Amino acid sequence: MMRPLSLFLLLLVVMTEATASQRIRLDGEGTPTARIAAGEPSILSVEGGRITKVWVSAAKATVKADEDSGQVILQPVGLGKTQPFSVIVKDDHGRVHTVVLRPARIPGETIVLVSRRQRDMRARRRAIDWEASQPYERTLVELIRRMALGRLPEGYEAVPMRRAVPLWEESEMHLVTRYLGGYLSGEVYRLRNVSEAEMRLAEREFYREGVLAVAITRPVLQPGEETEIYLVVEGATHE
Repeated sequence: MMRPLSLFLLLLVVMTEATASQRIRLDGEGTPTARIAAGEPSILSVEGGRITKVWVSAAKATVKADEDSGQVILQPVGLGKTQPFSVIVKDDHGRVHTVVLRPARIPGETIVLVSRRQRDMRARRRAIDWEASQPYERTLVELIRRMALGRLPEGYEAVPMRRAVPLWEESEMHLVTRYLGGYLSGEVYRLRNVSEAEMRLAEREFYREGVLAVAITRPVLQPGEETEIYLVVEGATHE
């Protein structure tokens, strides 16, 4: 015998099909922020999991939960229609997340909370498959080529960075992008010649423990010139 479909669940299905979605990344620095429709209900869900509890001020929003889907419907009320407010969400893995919702004049949307840990597990499996799909040396060369073109290999994630790296007094060097993969990582550095003399760079100068390949775009720099340096590193550090 088929279980009757509740009016709430029917509303949830209709909204899911009709609305756009925001994917909000968790596990990063600071409190994640999302837009929420000021005058319409919106769906809140957790990717790969279920919401088991929600804490939000009754003066800011109403909450309707559905045990079948593990999602909730939020609708701003009172000050919640004009001012940002916080929502605390607990999922079925026991994780607790705080999200700041900012009311906006937009249609109701599905707000999907994405845990980086969950995403990384799936992405890492795809990255491992890509790395194993060709000979080892070819993989190293292809990863460097993809980094130079700004094209992500399957399953990889590009993380923008702006980290100064001490090197020589005659240079300024920054880690600008990290590519997180399966068994490999890619690192893109930008090095600038801040001296008054010509600078010659050799790939061996950038090898360290765990570095498998190095490529330098411009090995000879005149004063004030800069170059990109690409490293393939053993292991994928998911920061």
